[in-house]
Amino acid sequence: MSDKIKQKIVFYSLEELNKLLDSDELLKLDLKTIGVKLEHNTIVSSLMFKKFHIKQRPHSLYIIKDSYDDTRKELLIFIIEEFIVRKQKGNAKRTLYLYYKTIENFIIWLNSNNLEFPLNINQAQKNIPPLCIVFKK
Repeated sequence: MSDKIKQKIVFYSLEELNKLLDSDELLKLDLKTIGVKLEHNTIVSSLMFKKFHIKQRPHSLYIIKDSYDDTRKELLIFIIEEFIVRKQKGNAKRTLYLYYKTIENFIIWLNSNNLEFPLNINQAQKNIPPLCIVFKK
């Protein structure tokens, strides 16, 4: 296993992300470097890696380069789109942050149990029952 590498992060406001999404520029960005200004500066690009560490002050993402998972791009774009839609519906930044933390905790749980990220409903049905057992304990 190689050493951790510091990944540069660029933080965007929801308004900036909305403009990027409308002009199709979001897909041209390096998704490995995206952070969102919610209640806290939130490093959403950490979800692209199976093994990472976030240092709070200053906000830094340390990754193991081999742990990058390209299949998670769709998830990251979905989360950003969901942030924008929920903000337009009137959700507070705190609510968006808690929504993100729920997804992040699930992804971390998948990573810690060496389960692959579900790409379709069949894989999700296989991965979710073990999580339910953990919650019942």
